[in-house]
Amino acid sequence: MKRVLLIYALLTLCFVKTTSAAEVKDTLKVGFYVFNIYDIDYKKGTYKLSLFVWALSNKKIYELDKYLDFSGQVGYNEYLNHEEVITDLNSDTLYWSEIELQLEILQEFNANKFPFDKENIELAIEFTYEDSDSITFQVDNTSILDKIKIPNGWKFAAEPKIKTYITNYPTSFGDPRLDSYKVNTVGLTYVLARDSLALFLKMFVALFISFLIACSSIFISNDSFEPRFGLIVGGLFGTISNKYITDSFLPESTSLNLSDKLHLLTITYLLIITIITIIENRFKLDNNVKYEKYMFFGILFSYIIFVALLIRYN
Repeated sequence: MKRVLLIYALLTLCFVKTTSAAEVKDTLKVGFYVFNIYDIDYKKGTYKLSLFVWALSNKKIYELDKYLDFSGQVGYNEYLNHEEVITDLNSDTLYWSEIELQLEILQEFNANKFPFDKENIELAIEFTYEDSDSITFQVDNTSILDKIKIPNGWKFAAEPKIKTYITNYPTSFGDPRLDSYKVNTVGLTYVLARDSLALFLKMFVALFISFLIACSSIFISNDSFEPRFGLIVGGLFGTISNKYITDSFLPESTSLNLSDKLHLLTITYLLIITIITIIENRFKLDNNVKYEKYMFFGILFSYIIFVALLIRYN
C-alpha cells in the first residue's frame, strides 16, 4: 500500500510540475508599424527608421523599453512608451505595451552596381526577456509594413517580408547557468531599388562630356599638336574630377564597382586617343576628314557599347 501511495504521490508531483511549466510559457503577440526609412548613408553604412512596436499578452505587462534589442543598433530615441491593462470584446483581460522608436542601424550596402543597385534593408528585432523557451511569439496581423515613406530616388523592388525565428548566441553572456543564449527574433526585410537612370546621368554626365571633349580633338589639324593634346588633358582632368565626386558617395572597397570600371574605361580610351595623336604628329600624317570621321564614330560607338556592357553585366 505504501508503494502505491508513493507512486501516486510522484505522479501527482510530476503532473503539477508539468502544469506549472505549461502555465509559465506565455504567448506574446507582437505588432509593428514602420512608417519611415530615411538617411540611407553608404559612407557610414547605416540607415535610419521610425516605427511603432506593440505587444499583447494574457498574463502580464512586458516593458518593451527594457526587453527590445535591435541587431546592429547604433542610435536609439524613444518617443512613446505606453502600458495599459485593457478588456477586449470577449471580456478577456489583455496586457498591452506600445513604444515608438527612432533607430539608426548598421547595414552592409552593396555598392558594386551603384546606382543600379538593390538593397535589402534588414531589421532584426530581438526580445530578450528570459529565455526563448518561456514565450511563444506571434506576429499581430494588424501590423502595417507597406504604408511607409522612403527617400526620394528610391522605390520598392519587392513586398516587405516579416518572419519570426530563434537567434542562438554561442555564449551565455556571463550567465554561469547557461552554455548559450537563445532569443525570440522578428525579422523585417525591405528590398529597395533606385530610380537609376536619372541618378546615373546626374553622376556621370561630366565623365561623358569629358570623354567627348577629348574625342573631338581628332578633328583638329595634325600639325596643331598642342591644341589636340590640350583637349585630351582637359578630358583626363574632367574624368579624374568626376571620379572624386562619385567616390564621395560610396564606401571604400577593395573590389571594383561600376563607377571604378567606367572611369578606368574612359581613361583607357583617352590613352588610345593620346597614342593616335602622337603617332599622327610623329609621322607627319596628312589630314583626312573621312578617316577622322570613321575614327571618331568608331571610338564613340565602341565606347558606348562597352559602357552598356559594364552596366548590364557588372
